[in-house]
Amino acid sequence: FPAHAERYSLHEKRQTFTTRRHLRMIGLTFFNQILMSAAFFAVLTWAYTALGGRVKIWPTSAWAVLLHTVIWLIFFDTLYYWSHRMLHTRKLFRSVHRVHHVFRTPFPYCAICVHPVEYLIAYLIPQVLGAVLFHFSYVEIMAFLSLALLHSVHDHCGHAYPWDPMRFLSTQNARTHDIHHRDVDVNFSGAFTCLWDRWQKTLRLPEDR
Repeated sequence: FPAHAERYSLHEKRQTFTTRRHLRMIGLTFFNQILMSAAFFAVLTWAYTALGGRVKIWPTSAWAVLLHTVIWLIFFDTLYYWSHRMLHTRKLFRSVHRVHHVFRTPFPYCAICVHPVEYLIAYLIPQVLGAVLFHFSYVEIMAFLSLALLHSVHDHCGHAYPWDPMRFLSTQNARTHDIHHRDVDVNFSGAFTCLWDRWQKTLRLPEDR
C-alpha cells in the first residue's frame, strides 16, 4: 500500500506470507472467480432454460430495478449470514472455512480466497437465488454480482478511510469485518447490513472493544 494509506490501516502489524503461499492463494482466488463461477453459471443457465425460463437482457422498468434490488438484498443478506454461521460450526470450520480464516489481518484479494465449497454455498447461491426466483434481467444480475464482489473486496481491504461511504451507509464495513477475522465468533454479516447480527446478538462494533 502507498505510504499515505498506512495511517488508515486497521492493523498495527500486518500478517506476512511467503511468495509461494501468496501465489497458491491467489491461484485459489482465480479458480473460484473464473472456473467455479463459469461452471456454476453454465449449469444454472442450462437448468433454467431447460425448465422454460428465459433471461431478459434489460430490466423492464425503473420500478422493477428498485424491487429487484430490495429482493436481492434480502436474499443475499439472509442467506450469507446463515451460511456463514453454518461454516463456523466445528466440522465445517475445520474442513472448509479455515481456508479463509488463515487471514487474521485481511487484505483485498483474500475476499474470494475461500474453499470452493464455501464459494458455492456462501457466495454464489446467496447472490443468485433471488435473481432466479424473481426473474431478474441479465444486466441486473451482472450489476448485483459486481457490486457484491466490490463490497467483499472492500470488507477485506484492511483500511478504514475517513471518506469511505460504507462508514456512513452501514455498520457492515471493513472495520466490522476486520473484527470478525480477529475474534471469529462475531460479525457474521457480509452483505450490506448488520441486521441479522443485531437480531442474533452477534454484532461487535469497534467501540465495543
